Order: sequence, then C-alpha cells, then structure tokens
Amino acid sequence: MLKSKKWWFAAVLTVFLLATALTGCGKEEKAADLKLNEAGLYEFNFPNVPWADPVYIAENQGFFKEQGLKANFSGFLPNINDIVTGVASGNFPFACQHASTLAIGISNGYPIKAIAAGWATSKEKPMMSYVTLENSDIKSIADLKGHKVAIPSITETYWLETKDKFHLSSDDLNEVVLSYEKMGAALKAGQVDAIYIINPYTEALMTDPGYRVFGTLVDVVGEERGWPQQCVNLDFAKKHPDIVKKYVTAIANANDWAIAHPDEAGAVIAKALGVDASLGRIYNPVFPPHALIDKADAELWLGLADKYKLLKRPVTLDELYTNEYNPFYKA
Repeated sequence: MLKSKKWWFAAVLTVFLLATALTGCGKEEKAADLKLNEAGLYEFNFPNVPWADPVYIAENQGFFKEQGLKANFSGFLPNINDIVTGVASGNFPFACQHASTLAIGISNGYPIKAIAAGWATSKEKPMMSYVTLENSDIKSIADLKGHKVAIPSITETYWLETKDKFHLSSDDLNEVVLSYEKMGAALKAGQVDAIYIINPYTEALMTDPGYRVFGTLVDVVGEERGWPQQCVNLDFAKKHPDIVKKYVTAIANANDWAIAHPDEAGAVIAKALGVDASLGRIYNPVFPPHALIDKADAELWLGLADKYKLLKRPVTLDELYTNEYNPFYKA
C-alpha cells in the first residue's frame, strides 16, 4: 500500500512539474513573441508601416525563409508612435521606426535598440518632401509662413529642424497633424496649403499633375546613407541573439536585392501598401547597401533629438544602435 502511495505521489509530482514546465515555456514564448510553425520556421509578429521598407521584401522574396524566419504582419497601428511602445513592451520583437524616435524611447527607459538601416535619402529619392498644389503661391519652404501645413507630428525632429533652419515658428503658420495617408486628400480639398509627406506617398501624388514638390528633406539635413531604422527588443535580443542575427541578415539581403532589382522591389512594396503594382518603379527608395547603419546619420538624428530637448536623459550612440548582428559589418 505504501509502495502504491509512493508511486501515486511520484506520478502526480511528475505531471505537476511537466505542466509547470510547459506553462513556463508558454509564458516565455509569449513574452518573446516567437514560435516554431509546422514548416520549421520561427514566426514573429511585425507591425505594418505606411512607407517603403525592406521587411516587406525580406518576407515576399524569401529572405526571411532562408534564415528560418516568417513575419506575420499584424496591420497598421492607430498611432505610429505605438510601434516603439509595442517593441518596448515585448508585443513585437522587431519593428522599424525613425532614429530620433528610438532615441526618445531609449531616454524614457525603453529596452530597444536599432540593429539595421532600412532606407536612406538622396536628392533623386528623398524620403520626405514638401508638396503643394500646382497653382499655389508657395515656391519654397520659407514661403510656408502664414500658411496651413500638414505634418505627421509637432515634435518630429525633421519638422523642428525645418522650422529652425528656415526661421519659421508655430506663430507664423498653422500646423495640422495628419497621418500620411490622409495628407494628399486634405491638400486636394483645400483643407491645408501644403503637406510634409513621406515616400512612397509623395511619388504616388506626383503621378497627378495637380501637385508640386517645393522642398525635400535634403534641403533640411542633406543626403543620408542609412539611418538606424530596424529595431529590436533588448530582452528578446538577450534570449535569442541568433534569431536577431538571422533577422538582420535577411534585411541586409533584402536591401541588396532591392538595389539590384529596383522595379521589382518597388512592385513588392506597392503591393504591401495596397497600391497598384504597376506603379512599382516609383515605390523603390534608396536602400543602404547591406543595411549597415551609418554613424554620421545616427549622430545627426540623436543630436537633433537632444537639440530640441526631446530626451529625458542623454543617450549615447552605443545605446542607440549596433551593427554587431550584421554579417557584413567589419569593426
């Protein structure tokens, strides 16, 4: 009888320990936002972004699959800033966001870091442009004084730097905060006089002869070779450094493929953004080779975040970004 009770107790204890272990694994998996599917690929959730990004290419062209990964796009978030908080909270292991926004999050104590450059900007293909109607009296950025302009956020560093460089102030103009996808319609309806909009929305608008570009991001900060955009949750990175390296490798390969196949890359991005793929040739931005983060660009945006007192505490370059996961990086 005693032997039977011992056996029963041992069996119950085994079941309890197994259940506890499985429960623990489930919690860790949820926190890491990572799971292995039937095809043997590690799946992760990724928030859609309303701009051209290599993550769409990495998934569509199989670069994630080559690395044993699969991105599950979870849709657009109500607020772009929710992307950073989503990564910080662990809802997403990876995402893409602007360097200055990442710096602000880091200064707030968010466990995030940039790990790859998503895109750059050039005179031929600027990431941000000022657009007005063809018959508008606005000819340059300085002419915005006295007009109503749509911007993505009052505290965006590129907008703050625009006002500083061209001697504009909030008293000089009417700032209207709108999401990028609503800006074109607002301009056409006369609700605003100008918009500061990101590609590929700019290029899409310019297929209509009724719009005109009168300034770009290059006029404000110059050309960029690759700013920190792709970011990771640091807790996730500590648990899964191999997965982070695979992710960055896929992004690097996606960038290089896009450079070699611009029209095809544009078509992939257009499809991801719900646009006619025939417009693909205008949806391909400047992709930094190997997705390597450029130190000068990181310094630029970190410096601007500090200049406009958006940081709660000083943030170092080492805190902001790293190229350590990139197989093309040479220290």
